[in-house]
Amino acid sequence: MNNSCLSNKELCQSKVLNRCGAMKKILLLLALGVGLPALAEDLYPDWDYEGYAGPEHWGNLTMDFASCKNGKEQSPIDLTVAEDAKFSAPQLRYAAQPLQLTHMGHTLVEEVSAAPLHLSFGGQDYNLKQLHFHTPSEHQLNGKSFPMEVHFVHSDADGQLAIVGVFVQQGQTNATLQQLLQKVPLLKGETVTDQKAALDLNALLPKTKHFYHYMGSLTTPPCSEGVYWLVLTHPIDASAEQLKQLSQLMGKNARPLQQLNGRTLTLVR
Repeated sequence: MNNSCLSNKELCQSKVLNRCGAMKKILLLLALGVGLPALAEDLYPDWDYEGYAGPEHWGNLTMDFASCKNGKEQSPIDLTVAEDAKFSAPQLRYAAQPLQLTHMGHTLVEEVSAAPLHLSFGGQDYNLKQLHFHTPSEHQLNGKSFPMEVHFVHSDADGQLAIVGVFVQQGQTNATLQQLLQKVPLLKGETVTDQKAALDLNALLPKTKHFYHYMGSLTTPPCSEGVYWLVLTHPIDASAEQLKQLSQLMGKNARPLQQLNGRTLTLVR
C-alpha cells in the first residue's frame, strides 16, 4: 500500500476490510480475461430480473449468492445527501478501443483488449476490464431514475474492483453508442469484433466529472461486496431511438435499490 493511500485513512481502512473471500473467484476470472457479468452466466445457476429467479430470490438460488440477501453493503443505492470527500477527484484516462461486443443475455459487454486504460483513485491505478449497460439505471440520483446506466469495471494489480457508473438521459445521439449499435450482436452468446473500429470511450463520460463514492457490491449475482463505487453526478446523452434499441436488446436489467445501512456516501468534486 503506497504512501498516498496511507495518508487517506478512509480509503485505506476500506482496502484492509475488502481483500477477502467472496471476491477471489471473481478476481481470478478477471485476471484470466473473463468479464463481468459474464462470470455469473458461466459459473452459477440461472438467475433473472423477474419471476422465480428474480432479484428477490437470488440469495436462495445457491449458497454462492448468499450476499444477495445477507449482505450489508449492497448495490445499487439512491444517491442522496453526501459528505464532501477528503481526497482528490478520480482521474480517468481512456483511449480509443476496437469493438469486441458480446451479447450476454442480461446485458451487452464491451471487453477492453487494447492499450491499458486507467482509473486513478486514492493513490492507486486501476485498469479498465470491460463496460456494460443497464436499462433503466440501477442507481438513482435523489430518487430520480435514468433510462440507462453504463458501468465501467476496473481492477487494480491486487484484484480490488472499482466500478464507475454513468447515467444516460434522453437527448442527442451518442456517436460511440451508435458505433456499437451498428454492429451489435443480436443473439445471446454471440460476439462481434472489429479491430479497425475506434470506439471513443470518452464519449461515454460527461464533461463534468464529479463523483459519488461509496463501498458497495456487484449488482448481479453473486453480489460480492468490497467494490469501490464511483458514480458520476452528471449524465450523458443518448437518443430516444438508441435507448429504445438497447432496452429491446437487453430487456429490463436493473437490480432494485438496496439499503444504505449506515454507509458513508461522499461527493468528490
